[in-house]
Amino acid sequence: MPSAPVPLTVIVPTFRQKAYVRSAIEGLYAQTYPIDELIISDDASDDGTWEAIAGTVSACQARPNTVHRCVVRRNERNLGIARHFQALAQASSNTLIVCNAGDDISEPDRLRCIVEDYLQAGTPRHYLVHSAVTGIGQDQARLMRPPVITQSMSLEQMATANALHIGGTQAYSKHLFDDFAPIAHDTYEDLVLGFRAA
Repeated sequence: MPSAPVPLTVIVPTFRQKAYVRSAIEGLYAQTYPIDELIISDDASDDGTWEAIAGTVSACQARPNTVHRCVVRRNERNLGIARHFQALAQASSNTLIVCNAGDDISEPDRLRCIVEDYLQAGTPRHYLVHSAVTGIGQDQARLMRPPVITQSMSLEQMATANALHIGGTQAYSKHLFDDFAPIAHDTYEDLVLGFRAA
């Protein structure tokens, strides 16, 4: 596999996502940009997510793909969102980390677009990018834009909001974890990372 201009780690945090995790993993194995490190981590699910991960990874690795190294891990006890993300950032071998939640399916060119943005931005130490998503599921597909884009928010409103951007779409530099204190409360990591990157 040819080397990529920017090696990246894709993290797949999962918790009770058996219904979607297969499609999420298959979407990553179908990326047009090579993945240096893929870390799939289950946060002590009790619904069959872990078994679905194992079967899907085995099937994906049996055919040609662009994943250099895949790590599959399972937490012995549920860490919660923020602590799970903290553990995955620490486990990453690369500076650029792309999040792909266990119930999110990435378009084939997603990683290539992220790397292009990262390079165009000048590979900043504190980098974060996010995007809109197309919601899927029981309803018809619909475009959903992040609140930070769709709403006019004051700094105070941002600091107390439930969401600024759609965390499942975020890519960020590992330095957003390494250069700051651990996220102390079990909160949504995307709120904290958005402020750290600003």
